Order: sequence, then structure tokens, then C-alpha cells
Amino acid sequence: MGHQSVKQAARRPHSKRRRRCGWNGPSRHDDGRAQALDVLVALGERDAAVAAAELRAGEALLVMIRDGSLSIPQAVEWCGNALSVQEATRLRRLAEAAAGLQAAEPNVPAKVDDSADTAR
Repeated sequence: MGHQSVKQAARRPHSKRRRRCGWNGPSRHDDGRAQALDVLVALGERDAAVAAAELRAGEALLVMIRDGSLSIPQAVEWCGNALSVQEATRLRRLAEAAAGLQAAEPNVPAKVDDSADTAR
């Protein structure tokens, strides 16, 4: 997300709050409002940076799991246990969704549809 779009996204809820509370014109609180907007923009930038970092981590995990033929617990171990298996799974799914890949659980047997056998 570009810097301008982060600013615009941060301003949107702030503008809605101003309209809802009747803050239409200049007042003695304008400095506080400007500071509040700065806070919201900074938080939006942080959220965008975290999302980008998580996507990069998920992509790296995908390479480890698919190309390195590792299971998620093995990949976590290779990372020095800096993240949990649950977190690694979340990051991998995030990267798969971004890449448009079908999520596949390694080392989990596929569910067999035996409904045709029981219907007889």
C-alpha cells in the first residue's frame, strides 16, 4: 500500500467521526485533530508494513515447505522455533491466498469419500 493510500485510509474514519460529532469548522481543537490524524496515519503505515513482512515470511515458508519438502513443524524448527506451528500455518495460508494457490495441508491424508460404498 502506497504512502498516500495509507493516509487516505487513515483519514476516512477520522472524517466520518468529525461529521458525526459535528466538527465541521475550525476550532481550538484543530491541533489535536491534526495530531490524531498523524497517529492514525502512523498506525496505518505500521499495519501496512506488518502485512508486507508477514507476506514475505509466508512466501519464504512456502518455499521451505514445497521446494524443501519440509513439514510445517520442520520448517519451524529450521527457523529456530522463532514462531509457532500455528503462526507458521497462518503465514503459509496468507502467502497461498496472495498467490492464489489452493491450500494444501502437508502430511495430512486426504479425506476419502466413502459415501458411495455406504449408499448400497
